[in-house]
Amino acid sequence: MTATATPPPRAPTRQHRPGRTAAWITLAALAAAGCWAVADLRINVATFIDSARNAADFAGRMLPLDFPPLGELLALSGQTMAIVVWATLLSVVISVPLAILAASNTTPGHAARYGARTLIVVVRAVPDVVLAIIFFRVFFSHLGDRHVFQPYGIFGGKSGSLAESILNPQGNGEQLHSKETREIKKGDILSFRLSGAGGYGPPEMRDPKAIAEDIADGFVTHEAAERDYGPHLLLKR
Repeated sequence: MTATATPPPRAPTRQHRPGRTAAWITLAALAAAGCWAVADLRINVATFIDSARNAADFAGRMLPLDFPPLGELLALSGQTMAIVVWATLLSVVISVPLAILAASNTTPGHAARYGARTLIVVVRAVPDVVLAIIFFRVFFSHLGDRHVFQPYGIFGGKSGSLAESILNPQGNGEQLHSKETREIKKGDILSFRLSGAGGYGPPEMRDPKAIAEDIADGFVTHEAAERDYGPHLLLKR
């Protein structure tokens, strides 16, 4: 009997995976983009120090927190809870009968089932604002920002102007909170004044020619330019 030699086991060959190569290329591209962003935004120790000053200024304007009087706070909280509770109860009262009529094993007939399913689809598809108009009541949901804290500038730039939302601005208009929901009536006027962006860089470094163009285009008045940029820049026009 002749013994046959067993060939030695081959080492597993490493297969090329295109997905792994693509992943490394993607990571390298993201790393390059990150380095470019850091260089373009001039992120360094000086900008971190300047950002710390902005953060301290922001905290100084934010604290202490300004809450409405206790009575008004409790009243608003009660209204919010009442809206939540009544909306939940109303949804249950309406949805349970519709669900019974729309289900194939509980509906009394095809007409009731398809009618209920059609109503469910319509209610889901039609926006709440349209439904409110149908029921002759319009509620205004205001989701604004920068009504209390000004947009801060960077690299020595000044803060921007605050936003304002005013109901019926003619006469004694009512200032609205940045986030609230209220009912509005026919004839009411809503005025939205957006906040101005924070400055980029010190105002005294602005190009006098650019200031002159802003004044000529009506973006800023001569008095405001003199106040914000200084009269020495206006003399160079």
